[in-house]
Amino acid sequence: LNIVEYGLGYPISRPSARFVPWANLDSEMRATMEQTLGYNELSWNIPGLNPMELKGWFQMNDSEKRGAEAINCTDSCWDCWQAQYNTYGWQDLVNRGHDEAYAALGWTESSWCGESEAP
Repeated sequence: LNIVEYGLGYPISRPSARFVPWANLDSEMRATMEQTLGYNELSWNIPGLNPMELKGWFQMNDSEKRGAEAINCTDSCWDCWQAQYNTYGWQDLVNRGHDEAYAALGWTESSWCGESEAP
């Protein structure tokens, strides 16, 4: 990933509201996150605890997508920042141009698919 090519930030916008502590969210946003995505204070404040974050956008129902959209997160944003592409096959990464970043971290098609040791 060439940071100069993308400027000062990652090419997929970070959902800034997602990284605000639970206590700092207004009550309406907390209720939306609880009802649509199943978050609570603990799972919100520690990314990766909510099983919802294992789902790719294509696996989400309409209510879950509305919840994600409430934090300004759409398909590419969710798959990047929440699911970390864990529902993608290697070819999906290649098709979306993310394979180079993963390769820089030591991933190969074989390791991504579980056929060899992960980096």
